[in-house]
Amino acid sequence: MNSCTFAGRVGSVKELKRTQGGEAVLNFSLAVDRAPRNGEKQKPLWVEVALWGKQAEVLQPYVVTGGIIAVTGEVDLRTFEYNGENRTSLIVKFPRVKLLGGGQKQERESGAAEVGDEDIPF
Repeated sequence: MNSCTFAGRVGSVKELKRTQGGEAVLNFSLAVDRAPRNGEKQKPLWVEVALWGKQAEVLQPYVVTGGIIAVTGEVDLRTFEYNGENRTSLIVKFPRVKLLGGGQKQERESGAAEVGDEDIPF
C-alpha cells in the first residue's frame, strides 16, 4: 500500500493551470517540521503536493503561503536536474486535504465563479 500523511505550512503555491484537456491542476509545496536531533532544530522536509480537477479549483483560494494543511495521499518521487545536479523530491498525488488554519484566503479575480459550501469536498 502506498499511502502517506503530512502536515505542515504551505510554502510556494503555483498558479492554477489547466492541461490541454482542460483539467485543472494546482501544485504547492509543504514544509513539514522534523523532530530535533541533538538539541538542534532540523531543516523542514519539503513535500510537493498536486491537486487535480474540481478539488484544485475549489481549494485554490484556500491554499495560501503560511497556511497549515494536512494531506494524505500516494507518495511518488520526482527526479530532476537543477544547476547541473540531479535532485529528487517527494510529491503527494491524489491527496485528501484538510485545512488546519493560518494564512489568509486569497481574493478571487473578477469574473471567477463563486464557490458555495456544498462545493467544498470536506
